[in-house]
Amino acid sequence: MPQLLRALAVLALLTAAPAAAQERPPTREEAAVNAVISHRVQWLRDDTPFHACRVFEALGRPADFPAGILPAHRRLLTRTQDPCAPPAPGAPPADVVLLDTLLVQDSTARVSLTVRAGERVHREQYRLVNPGRGSWGLESVLSWGHLRVHGVPPRDPRRDKPADDEDDCGAGQRAATPDRR
Repeated sequence: MPQLLRALAVLALLTAAPAAAQERPPTREEAAVNAVISHRVQWLRDDTPFHACRVFEALGRPADFPAGILPAHRRLLTRTQDPCAPPAPGAPPADVVLLDTLLVQDSTARVSLTVRAGERVHREQYRLVNPGRGSWGLESVLSWGHLRVHGVPPRDPRRDKPADDEDDCGAGQRAATPDRR
């Protein structure tokens, strides 16, 4: 009989181990990051990876990182084991999303990103609301910048200002004028 009890106790421990290894629910900050990643993947169809160190730092350097990030989103982190390790020597700069700001309040959150894609860089700002039902909803997204960051020729003020016979669409295009004969 004692052997049976011992066997049941061992069985209970073995079956409880997977439950202990299951994911914990995300914090409010992690849920906000998950909402932004979901929006970028589902609506923008952009699977540019997130710089894991920036996410790790914004979340307060959690010991169990990336436990609060949804498993489907973890593939979009540049690295998860050692998120702030230096890149390999000679590694080319990659397209990446940098989490600049994560501000979570009672029922609102703001997430600011810098997106680098090749020679282009732009910024995105997400405003999220949480009406108390546990999940963050998207209130607004602002996107601006869309600049080239490498090999940009210097600006020539003479070319940036349209001439009298050009419209605001660009150089070499004539403004539409009525024929006065």
